[in-house]
Amino acid sequence: MRELEKMIIEDGKLLDGDVLIVGNFLNQNIDIKLLRKMAKEVHDHFNTKVDKIMTIEASGLPFATAIALEYDCDMIFAKKSATTNLSGNVYKSGAFSYTHQQDFEIFVNGDYLKKGDNVLIVDDFLACGNAFNALLDIANQAKLNVIGFASEIEKVYQNGGKKLRDLGYDVFSLAMIEAMENGKIIFKK
Repeated sequence: MRELEKMIIEDGKLLDGDVLIVGNFLNQNIDIKLLRKMAKEVHDHFNTKVDKIMTIEASGLPFATAIALEYDCDMIFAKKSATTNLSGNVYKSGAFSYTHQQDFEIFVNGDYLKKGDNVLIVDDFLACGNAFNALLDIANQAKLNVIGFASEIEKVYQNGGKKLRDLGYDVFSLAMIEAMENGKIIFKK
């Protein structure tokens, strides 16, 4: 999506350690017009029945909510910590957070998932694929039908998207970064 790529170049900030900051328009201060366009592109790409949009708290929530509005379906998010109001039928999985540089468990109340539901798994970034794989694990535990994965930004060189595609999944990323070198962002053509 050219408009998103333009925003990344103009307003994104590269930090040491392969970190791209997009808080000014995607996940803290959110450009709602851009978010609507991105959600519509995801909807148009998958163009199939979706019962639930699934993500992990917190940065993927705006994107997931906008997509759920496009599909007129529910959005569910995995919590990054067990809470007292999370009991009974709970699905959990583990993931490593590149941003936080730590392992964590994610949790979803199983009462919110229905066997056979069509689920679209989304998040803001797709890099190594850890968050997506943890959500896929939960979807498999709940016997959901995963129709695909969507991300705002994919760091192609970290191979998370490739691994999911190699498993046969439809992975749709709105901006695909091939490299971040010498303070420059190079998008995949």
